[in-house]
Amino acid sequence: MHNEGDKWTLRLAGSSVGRVEETVRIALALIDHHIPFILSEAEEILRMVTGTDYIGIVPEYVFPRYCYGLFPKDDKIIDFMNLDREKEDRIIPLVYWYPLEQIEPVKFQ
Repeated sequence: MHNEGDKWTLRLAGSSVGRVEETVRIALALIDHHIPFILSEAEEILRMVTGTDYIGIVPEYVFPRYCYGLFPKDDKIIDFMNLDREKEDRIIPLVYWYPLEQIEPVKFQ
């Protein structure tokens, strides 16, 4: 609940993979009971439950949590994972890879 002067607003949040199902269930219950609320990251949650979201793949040495800063903000990636080596032949064809910046070779004299 959020107090804005003389008005309270109910805000519902929970866009992580471990929370999105219960967030949607709560949202549907609130709608069924005509209780107004604000759903945080509604667009991202919609993409998650419809399977049209992006999942950021991070290197094995990076714990796949709170990696927002590693991806363009406009892509609204809210879930991250390490590449599962046992399933990589099924995952890799579905992956959109960001272009890598070209690094100039170091010249030694």
